[in-house]
Amino acid sequence: MLRHMAGAVIPSSCDCSLSLFVCVFLCVCLSRHVHSPRWGIETALPNCIKTLSFVFPLFPLFFSIFLPPLCLRPALRHRFGLGFIHGLNDILVEVRLEPLIVYAENKKKLRATAEMTQSNIDQRAYETLRRLGCSEETASRLLYRWWPDIEGCVEELRRRRMPSLMALEVFSQQRNYFRNLSKSMLPIGKTQLPCFREEHLDEPSSGYPTLTWGEVAERINSSPEVEIFFLDVESGIITDFDSYEEYYQNNILAEGFMDIVAFTTTVDGLVPLVDYLHARHFGGMLPPRACTLRGPCVLSSNGRSINFTSGISLGNDVTRTIRSEQVILQPPRRRTRILLGNDVLTSVKQRQDKDGMQRALKAHGLTHIRGISGFSAADAKRWRREQKIPFPVIVKPVSGAGSELVTICYSDEEIDTAFSLTRNVRTTQMTDASHMLLQEYIEGQEYVVNIVSYNGKHVVSDVWKSWKYPISLYSTRLLPSVEERLRREYKCTGRGRLPVQQNSTALLYDRIEFVHNLSELDPSSEVRRVVAYTLQCVDALGMRQGCSHCEVRIDNRFGSVSQGMPILIELNPRMLGDTPRATPLVGYDQYMLLMYLVLSAAAIPEETFSPVHCCSHNSDDGRRKEEDMQGLLPWPPAPLLYKSLANEVSCHVVFLRAAECSVVCNPCIHDIIALPTFAYFTRGNIFDHLGKLGTLTSVEKTVDLLTSPVACVLIGPVEEIRRDTEYIRRVENKELTAWLPLLNAALELRPAFQGQASTFPCPCSETSSDTKLAKKERKLRPANNASSFNAAVDEVVSFFTRMELPLFVPVDYFLKLKTLGLEHLVLGVSGGAKDNA
Repeated sequence: MLRHMAGAVIPSSCDCSLSLFVCVFLCVCLSRHVHSPRWGIETALPNCIKTLSFVFPLFPLFFSIFLPPLCLRPALRHRFGLGFIHGLNDILVEVRLEPLIVYAENKKKLRATAEMTQSNIDQRAYETLRRLGCSEETASRLLYRWWPDIEGCVEELRRRRMPSLMALEVFSQQRNYFRNLSKSMLPIGKTQLPCFREEHLDEPSSGYPTLTWGEVAERINSSPEVEIFFLDVESGIITDFDSYEEYYQNNILAEGFMDIVAFTTTVDGLVPLVDYLHARHFGGMLPPRACTLRGPCVLSSNGRSINFTSGISLGNDVTRTIRSEQVILQPPRRRTRILLGNDVLTSVKQRQDKDGMQRALKAHGLTHIRGISGFSAADAKRWRREQKIPFPVIVKPVSGAGSELVTICYSDEEIDTAFSLTRNVRTTQMTDASHMLLQEYIEGQEYVVNIVSYNGKHVVSDVWKSWKYPISLYSTRLLPSVEERLRREYKCTGRGRLPVQQNSTALLYDRIEFVHNLSELDPSSEVRRVVAYTLQCVDALGMRQGCSHCEVRIDNRFGSVSQGMPILIELNPRMLGDTPRATPLVGYDQYMLLMYLVLSAAAIPEETFSPVHCCSHNSDDGRRKEEDMQGLLPWPPAPLLYKSLANEVSCHVVFLRAAECSVVCNPCIHDIIALPTFAYFTRGNIFDHLGKLGTLTSVEKTVDLLTSPVACVLIGPVEEIRRDTEYIRRVENKELTAWLPLLNAALELRPAFQGQASTFPCPCSETSSDTKLAKKERKLRPANNASSFNAAVDEVVSFFTRMELPLFVPVDYFLKLKTLGLEHLVLGVSGGAKDNA
């Protein structure tokens, strides 16, 4: 606060603009009261000018320069009167006598006083942080980010000294779910984790027999709160140990996190970094070499990293200079239990690279998919011919998610197209999309298996039957932001390429259905065979710890060597890409199991467990090495295979598709919400305002799961869910061609006095200055004949109100409605629409 007060009285370059503004404002104010007895020119004007002259030393100079010419204008003389002009002249003569030397001396004294005050404050703040145990580096960064909020700086330092979960690149909805979990899971007995039910509290905990489940609960409930820090990672981070070490030094150690429990992420491309951070921070892994850092990274207010190499001044006596080369920082005393990380040497080649993943399965004698990866379409086509793999084949990035840039190819030409779609593009998972994989196409029922593992012991949290379908598209298959980046890069540098629409066949998500009572199914059933095979794959790929999201299909290809057997499509070494949906049916989920691991690891010190404690319960455990004991935890708190809480209801997730760039019909959204089995909307970034009357929500053409506008979670009896799903599919992309003649007829009769409609932003625009919507809207021309026009408009309204409302209204139709003044049919209110494109 003192800093701002000092700055307020220090003249600066803004004095000129401020003085001019005050002058004009003063004249306008005085002009209204110049004839009032209480606001005479003899008293009001001198006092105002002298007061402002004291606060702003340059005010008299600019007042005397700019106002006399204005006052000589006839219009102003008539407005203010001669009395005001004569009084103003006397004041200007007086203020011109103020010597500018006094201003210069006052400026120097004020600035010196402010610098001295600021130095003292910086010095005291810096010393306060150092006394609290903050390193010199961390103190500098905290002051850089939080100044002048010293209380906030100290509070942030307190949070960083608590047990912490470091979450890298977690999306907003998942962040909120994590935050709520960290609060709602305590006390741990409130959760529906089976081992914390009253009947199990006296039983020895599995994996840590020196404690009962009741004692585990007491330790978790009495331990300090676990803080969750969400860190962003720049999308251009290089996949090598040197870059990972730089991130570790700049964003973990230098930031002063004192008690890290684990690292996690929701992005496939960052899993190798998470594995490295675990090995480096907990496992005692040495840095790859003596790193030369580019300069410390600090997080700005929006969480993004900022590189800087300049000095941070902390007053006259304390200056922290950031040099381009530093000694590698060493972490304080830290935990040694690796909670969610896996072997860093196999992180990429077995668990991120989908080609290497299949090769690892082959090496372990498990069913696998034949394929080849690379950057050349010619090499992929030649390999397919040599291996005599029939069409269709799958071509996709070696690392990705959400069916992004996955293409089904039925010819060599389509293979060329699939490769060209990904050139100069990175996936949303921060990986190189142009590194492609060609594989056999596996036809058959698909399953999704979600798993949480610790020390090689796997808990299946939920299993789903999944349906996808191929669809032909004419599209760039890219997000609008990626298209814009390619255009800008090509325009500015001449390198890269322009996004081009091409014909291709994408694989879109249709729906998933929850599988009930996994533990009670026959071991020979298809689902149990899928789960058993999946757990074998998880072991073969070295996924001993953390979350796994696996997609498996039953191979139904006639004559295939693996016909009728489960085969892994891919393993994503992370949690599912959305917030959990089966929690009401099981009682727990992947996120809850992961947070339990973090809470128990924070509550149970590694040093308190020794081989002696275990001998009385299990001699095999007693013979283990002491360092192995330090990694043990009471795990799992739930059965390895789940049992449903209720069988009479199920859960389906229906993924919506927009056939083209469209506007969401808000009344139809309300009809969907009113369905008996509707639970909530999920996925996407539009459903926060979805269905709000008067809100204009535009959606782009769906080309993969990431561009699906939204998904509906339906919970209830299976028969009702199927009936509601049929309705959603019926209105999703409803045929509106019968409505088009009525719209065109009304537009032809539109009176000439009606103006053109205005455009609205849409994510499927080509450029920001010339959108597709603007081009189409300019084609609409006014017509004449008002009486016939009103009748035609009534026909349009009558047709719309009689038919089953569509969920997505194509932009062409909406623009016609808007031109006719009927946009309220889609938005839900008449006029006053708010854009949410």
